[in-house]
Amino acid sequence: MVLGMHRSGTSAMAGVLEYLGFNLGEDLMPASKFNPKGYFENNQIYHLNEAILRGLGVSWNKTYYLPAAILDRIDRKYIDQANEILANQFYDGEVIVLKDPRFSILSEFWKKILVSQGFDLYFVIMIREPMMVTRSLFQRDSFICEKSSLIWMDYMFKAERLTRNENRIFVNYDNLVENPKDVLINTFENLLFEFEHLRARIESVDDFLSKDLRHHFSDGENHDGRNA
Repeated sequence: MVLGMHRSGTSAMAGVLEYLGFNLGEDLMPASKFNPKGYFENNQIYHLNEAILRGLGVSWNKTYYLPAAILDRIDRKYIDQANEILANQFYDGEVIVLKDPRFSILSEFWKKILVSQGFDLYFVIMIREPMMVTRSLFQRDSFICEKSSLIWMDYMFKAERLTRNENRIFVNYDNLVENPKDVLINTFENLLFEFEHLRARIESVDDFLSKDLRHHFSDGENHDGRNA
């Protein structure tokens, strides 16, 4: 699972993982004028996460407290929908990647779903200098610095707490862009994930993270908070 605050590089990481051959599902968000290279995010998972947040009376761009018993408040229909999405979007036996900044809030829900289906879990939490995040959110959503800073802090605290004691790694977005091969190798090694079969693709990852693509990951995003 790839999680982290919006505008912190989750799309860049998910895009790199897809380049390496990981499965992100069939129904990916289409590219738009705000992100011509695509979002590398499963459309059905995005819509489900949005529905769950609305059902809880919260949204992606506000800070709030969610009690540990959050799973008891999530409608059973969302559990059924999550299972259906995994069955329809991904193939048995494949290593899959789920990416959505909202996993920073909802990872507990998805952990339960994935474990029940026999998945081994790996968490990649993207981090980016908070002032860069607040500047980007101001340009996109006209959020004042204080609001964006609080959202950033809320996401990061929740991402850390909800993945504590899990197999996880924190990845700096700028390091990924500048040194993708080293960052990927370090990520796989720290997660104890076998990656020898991926070395050839890792060696060519600079072809994917081209200067043009890096520009779009840094600046391109749609205006409803879908991408990061």
